[in-house]
Amino acid sequence: YPFHQVFFDANAWRYLAVCPVFFKVFQNPEVGRRIGPMLHAATIILAAKTLALVYLFGRVDLTQLEALYRWVRETGVGEITHVQGTLFRVFFQSHLYAMIAGILVLSLIANRILQGRRQLLAAAGMLYLAGLTVAASQSRTLWIASVAAVTLLLALAVARRKVKFSVALIAAILLAAVAQFQLSTVALVSGNADAKIFRNRLSGLDLEPASSSRRSQLGPLVTAIAQRPLLGWGFGQQLTYQSFDPRIRQQYPGGWYTTGAFEWGYLDLALKIGGLGLALYLVWILQLLQPVINRSPPPLLQAASLGLFALAVANIFSPYLNHPLGFGWVMLTAALALHQPQSS
Repeated sequence: YPFHQVFFDANAWRYLAVCPVFFKVFQNPEVGRRIGPMLHAATIILAAKTLALVYLFGRVDLTQLEALYRWVRETGVGEITHVQGTLFRVFFQSHLYAMIAGILVLSLIANRILQGRRQLLAAAGMLYLAGLTVAASQSRTLWIASVAAVTLLLALAVARRKVKFSVALIAAILLAAVAQFQLSTVALVSGNADAKIFRNRLSGLDLEPASSSRRSQLGPLVTAIAQRPLLGWGFGQQLTYQSFDPRIRQQYPGGWYTTGAFEWGYLDLALKIGGLGLALYLVWILQLLQPVINRSPPPLLQAASLGLFALAVANIFSPYLNHPLGFGWVMLTAALALHQPQSS
């Protein structure tokens, strides 16, 4: 493969080189305690920036926002796409951390680590902003991952008899109601209060560009992986598939598109590093997920592992476990696990 093709495909993996830094820094217990405040600050910034863009693109003449749109797209910050009326979808890859922040808070609340009026109010505020940001992202991947992580958290709380089943059920209903209110808030901010965001994201999947691209990639990916199932094709491998994404068809009228970036995270890994490499990576991830099911691990480690679980679910539909953002949380969880003894 051409050098530039290999370099840009493998580029994200170089972030793993900072693993020793994570391991060294987290020797200091004080660093672990700073995770919450850092995620809190990041969530506030993400929420503010996301809602500001939703507001601007819904209420300002689009001809005046061309420079802003190009900045978001060309810097790789995220993407902005029209949904209906004045409603636009504003999605950043970093919304992943808003989701993790919300899960972290829920886990600490469930483990009764956050107590007292001041802590609970701060936690509620962070949880609301995290959920609002994930709602505004209109990312089905993050929605599914969030539901999976919350379901696991509540199920484990019931199994460990920390809460009664009825309490967990009420909590789940309340969280669903808050999520619906957050979706309505996003629609209101956009100037399209009647928009049915949840229904829109689940309807018309056959025609929706991202969904159709995933389906189109599936066949070529499976075929290529089957040809080299153990060692894979290496970084730089590209495949050609027919896309029905209108953005791609503007450049390629027939829809035939060649790329080395794929939506199916685990299949992308299997294609590049093979089944053997994927198995080794998953062994590491599963080891880091162990605190989720342990009965009495350090609460912060358990919360971080639950965030990693959500990340692993999201990776089914979007490549996060081979992305710098995903590597960051994997390394953080690994550093916490290294310096905090895990109880069984």
